[in-house]
Amino acid sequence: MGSGVASYLASKREVEKLVLVTPFDSLKNVAQMMYPIYPIGLILKDNYDSVAYLKHRKVNSMLIVMAENDELIPNPHSYALANTLPKDEVAVEVIEGAGHNSISNYAEYDEILSRFFEK
Repeated sequence: MGSGVASYLASKREVEKLVLVTPFDSLKNVAQMMYPIYPIGLILKDNYDSVAYLKHRKVNSMLIVMAENDELIPNPHSYALANTLPKDEVAVEVIEGAGHNSISNYAEYDEILSRFFEK
């Protein structure tokens, strides 16, 4: 849920650079995909709707980092978020072989973050 909270904060405060690691479009959409028989919209108190939050973003530069084999947040939800943002305002990087909980163990993860923050 970290990317949902970060997206919310970026809609409220001016941010120079924002990195979203394995983000989702909304928690509701992810949960509904995982549990299609339940009325997730009625169960969740907060949808963590990153798409809605980032419509009001106050961010100069954004990076989305995805794990190729993300078992918790399926990549279509990360792409759904990225596709709502102007292409010239967001970079998308996919770390091959990484999973949701192992993404930070890859050397490429550190390299991608370093390049982004050095710009």
